[in-house]
Amino acid sequence: MTVSAISTSYTADSNLRFRVIGDEAEVLLLLDTLPSGIISQSGAHWETSAETFSDPLGLLDSTNVLRLVLDDTLSPQLDELLAAVRRERGSQLNFTQAHLMAALRKLKHWGRIMPSDIGITGAHGELVLLYELLLYCDGCADEMTDILAAWDGFRGSTFDFQVFSAIVDQKATTNHSQRCHRFSSPHQANPPNGALAWIASVGLKREQSTHSDARTLNQRVEAVRALLACGNAHNDYGSDAHAELVEIFDSLIDDSQVLSAPQAEISYRINPNLPLAFFQYSEIPGIESIRQCYDGIGWIESPVFCLDAATQTPIETIFQALINGSEEE
Repeated sequence: MTVSAISTSYTADSNLRFRVIGDEAEVLLLLDTLPSGIISQSGAHWETSAETFSDPLGLLDSTNVLRLVLDDTLSPQLDELLAAVRRERGSQLNFTQAHLMAALRKLKHWGRIMPSDIGITGAHGELVLLYELLLYCDGCADEMTDILAAWDGFRGSTFDFQVFSAIVDQKATTNHSQRCHRFSSPHQANPPNGALAWIASVGLKREQSTHSDARTLNQRVEAVRALLACGNAHNDYGSDAHAELVEIFDSLIDDSQVLSAPQAEISYRINPNLPLAFFQYSEIPGIESIRQCYDGIGWIESPVFCLDAATQTPIETIFQALINGSEEE
């Protein structure tokens, strides 16, 4: 890779560039080409974007970069991040996106949101979706690894499941008979160009804990953990790779503090009228009008959309998109 000379405002290390700007820190990963369908990502205290970068200050020549910005919560940990990404690279010549994101996940508070900010029904919905996708892996540890890596893990990102070329955002509703939802942010209504994007919709009903189908958040967490541990719902598999997946999942749950969220002990069951279903963004009624409710700063209003008449996408399509998208990384 050929890169131009860099101003001392950036520090260079192989194909990595970094600097502190005010209360924020910026890391640039220089790339030969941008991966097809690459999308932006964000967490509670960071965001990434892949683009042909033109530095307005003229410190960098135009080049393809993955840009990571750390806010004032994470910027003091820049040195820790750089040490971790160097460890991830090992003996390889250049840094990669995988090295950078693996290092980012090791930072304290890198993706944590307050338990009070975690919606209880949304958390149930995410765990329902995660369980079904892992179940579809039929015990394959490699595929389970890809699905778990795609999951946001309650870290407050824009989308709940995200790889380079595919997005799935989970929506849960307590409506008895209609799949009615809202987007939580304008960005969520606008998946990046080139990304395959779906809404996963599920209905939930609050029930007494004595109901046979009712589950608390802890019970849903335990169900996912058991599935990861044995490989499938029939206890047919189980290996060191599955044990490592349990460790990763436990770490995500511990970091999220989701089990400390208010109302975490409330039981919900899946509404039999509104089982888990998937819908392409293009099938969302009035999606273009919804996007026009954003004035460039925030929502003018956040309209409700209902998916009852929309065409569903089979889970196999979602599964393959997430698996194939992870391979592009």
